[in-house]
Amino acid sequence: MIPWLFIDCFSLAVNSVVWNGNVIKRIPVWCDIVTKLNVGSTVALPAACLCLTIRLESISACRQVSVSHASRRRWMIFDLVMCFGLPCVYMALHYIVQGHRFDIAEDLGCRATYYVSVPAIFIMFIPPLLLSAATLILGGMALAHFFRRRAVFAQTLKNSQSALTTARYVRLMLMSIVLMIWTLAASTLQVWFSTRYGLRPWTNWADVHSNWTNIGLFPTAFLSPSDRVWSEVVWWTTPLSAMFFAAFFMFGEDALKEYKACWMWIKTHVLRMKPAARSARNYVPAADPPSAYKTHRGTMLSTFSVDGKTDVSSTLAPSYSKPILSSSALKSFAEETQSVNTDWTSDAHSTMPSTPSDYAPPDYAAGNYARRPSQHSINDTHFAKSGDDMA
Repeated sequence: MIPWLFIDCFSLAVNSVVWNGNVIKRIPVWCDIVTKLNVGSTVALPAACLCLTIRLESISACRQVSVSHASRRRWMIFDLVMCFGLPCVYMALHYIVQGHRFDIAEDLGCRATYYVSVPAIFIMFIPPLLLSAATLILGGMALAHFFRRRAVFAQTLKNSQSALTTARYVRLMLMSIVLMIWTLAASTLQVWFSTRYGLRPWTNWADVHSNWTNIGLFPTAFLSPSDRVWSEVVWWTTPLSAMFFAAFFMFGEDALKEYKACWMWIKTHVLRMKPAARSARNYVPAADPPSAYKTHRGTMLSTFSVDGKTDVSSTLAPSYSKPILSSSALKSFAEETQSVNTDWTSDAHSTMPSTPSDYAPPDYAAGNYARRPSQHSINDTHFAKSGDDMA
């Protein structure tokens, strides 16, 4: 579907630029090629939507969700035949009812021609209508299966581990139905526009192709106001079909992720912008247990002086392998402390280390207590000076 829409939109854009305000016979080979491709796209778009709705109807009926390699190959062959083989046959059949090479309309460019007759209706006009009608019927059946078996359908997709989700399924189905309604309306408009002046009699092959090398020229001044309006309407059917197709995929979740990834690549490689650092305010640390944080041996827990002479220090941090403040952790801390400071004694019935037997409380009045070195010298000095002043 995408290649055919691209070919149509690209050819229309080139034609509108080259033949803007003129009907000069330019690049006739280009017109021979693009008019045939435009004829092929007339049947290729409904055929592609038909292939899509056949697959979606099969999935919604729970007949086939996950496919094997052989079935995937069969589906691929079927899609290639419908999307490329059928348009090629359709383009070849167009020569039967092609009265002359092509027409050039002012501001619109070159367009395919039809010898409007009964064979043209059956060969050119009916096949797109039949494909569009079949797509609408299968789309309605798929939606009926989906709404009837919503819970089973969602569970089946989940169990199959398929990339197709319920949201994607609904988006594809709606796209097929909307495009087919639009294509059916556009095809009907094309049939009416081509046959508005009646059918021409089919005499024989030689008479129909007697003037095949002719190129019809249609300046805007020679067209009636109604013909000019309807020509513009028919011209806009293809760009609007492409817009409908893009609208269903441009704002999907997958597309938004691709847009973000593309923008990040441009910022990093083209604009040379470094990725923004993660804010500490928004950072949430991992919920690791306390045992994940290990302290280094030799960490000072406390330092104090006894009688201004002996410095008693604990150089081992408590183990975090067990919950803090539990009795087992305190007992482990006591054993580690006792192994380092031999002057300390421990009560066998207590989980806390006891003080040395010869320890006596310092005499604060006698001034034997040595002030602990402060970690905040500025504030301590300030308070010390204030104390001296007060004294």
